[in-house]
Amino acid sequence: MLIGGASFASVVRPEASLADEAAKPYPQYGLQDQFKLSDYEDMRDDKERTLKYELAIKRRLEMTSQKLTVLDLGTGAFALLAIQAARAGAKKVYAVEREAWAAQAARQAVADAGLEDTIVVIEGDSTSVKLPEKVDLIVSEIIGNTATGEGVVDIIRDARKRFLKECESKIICDARKRFSGAKMIPARCKTLVAPISYRYHKLKGSQREFRLDSMTKDLLFLSKPQVLENFEFEEPQKIKGVKASDLTENAKLLFPVPAQIAEQGGEFSGFAFWNRIELDEDNVIEVKGKPSHWPFVVLLTEEQPKPIPVGAQIELISDVDVSAGKFGSYKFKGELVA
Repeated sequence: MLIGGASFASVVRPEASLADEAAKPYPQYGLQDQFKLSDYEDMRDDKERTLKYELAIKRRLEMTSQKLTVLDLGTGAFALLAIQAARAGAKKVYAVEREAWAAQAARQAVADAGLEDTIVVIEGDSTSVKLPEKVDLIVSEIIGNTATGEGVVDIIRDARKRFLKECESKIICDARKRFSGAKMIPARCKTLVAPISYRYHKLKGSQREFRLDSMTKDLLFLSKPQVLENFEFEEPQKIKGVKASDLTENAKLLFPVPAQIAEQGGEFSGFAFWNRIELDEDNVIEVKGKPSHWPFVVLLTEEQPKPIPVGAQIELISDVDVSAGKFGSYKFKGELVA
C-alpha cells in the first residue's frame, strides 16, 4: 500500500518531458537547434568515450580481412569517429552532419588528417540524405541524456533500413554477425535509474528537473540502479521499457531501501537517470561516478524530501513514448510503498 494512503510523488511537470527539456539550450549537455564548438570539444575531450569508441571501431574492422565501408551518423565538427574508422582501415567512410557550420569544420578536420580520399562529408539530415552506396557498418554517437533521447530511435531505424547492406536471409545475417562482427556501434544504450536523496533538496526543491555532473557528490543513492530503457541499435524495433509504434511496454520498477538508510533518517528526494553505452562486449562506457560529458538527469518528486520509514520500498512508474512528437514523451511517478 502507499504510505500515508496517498501518493506524494506525481508526474514531474506532466506537460513537459525529459526530451522536451533536453531541447532547451543547455550548453554542456542538451540538444540544441545548433550545437556550439564547445559542445563538440566536450565530447571529444571525454577520454573514456573517445578511447572506447576508437577501440570498438578498430576491433570491428580488424574482425574481417575485407575492407569495409562505414557510415558515421552525426559526425560533428571534428569528424572524430569517421577519422577513427579511416585510420583503422575502412575502405570508405561517409560522414553525415546536419549542421552546415559543423559539416564545413568536419571537412577541414578530414583535410588536416590527410584523409580526403577516404572520408566523404555529407551535409544534411540523415533521414533525408542519400549515400552513393550501402555500407557494412554504421557508427554513431547521437546519444542524449537518456537512451532514446535526441530522436535516436527514428534515426537508427531509418539508417538501418536505407543504408546498411542487406543479407540474403536472417540465418546468413546471424552467421555474418557471429563471425564477422556487428553492423552497429554502439550495440545498445541503456538508461539506468535509481532513487536518490539530494543534498540540496530543501534549498532547491522548486527546481524539479535538472542536470548534475557525473562526478557529483551531492546525490545519495538509496538502492541499486535498474534498467529503465534498453535500446538495441542492432534491433531498433526492440526497446525495453518504452512505447513506440510497435511497442507498448512501460516500466514499473520497485527499489528496496536498506534498513540502515531509513534508521539513519534517510530521505527520498526523487530519481537520478544516466546512460550506460555498450559499444560492444568489451567496450562499455559507464557514466556514473566517472568523468563524462553525459550528466545525471535528476527529477525531484516534490518541493521537499520525504522521510523513509523502515521497511519501505520506492516504486517508479514510467510512461515513455518515443513516438510522441519530435522528442517523445517522458513521464514518471514515484511512490513510497510499504
